[in-house]
Amino acid sequence: MTMNERDLENWEPDEGMIEWALRFFDNMPMGGVWQPEGSGVSYKKTSEETWTVLRIIEHPIATAHHINFKKLFGAIQVEILDE
Repeated sequence: MTMNERDLENWEPDEGMIEWALRFFDNMPMGGVWQPEGSGVSYKKTSEETWTVLRIIEHPIATAHHINFKKLFGAIQVEILDE
């Protein structure tokens, strides 16, 4: 396991990140796509409380990012559908 993977494994959203997420995702239009650079994942806004996974690269880092994004979305009461 690399240092980057260890850091991702222990990540939790802090108050600043949660506040940013509330503003950012509330302002995203329905059907908007979020592809965090370098994460290997992309999501589409399918309702005010739901985003759907569009793509996850088969790589441990991408999986770790996805797990952490689920933590962030959970902190703002938004569901991610892993379809």
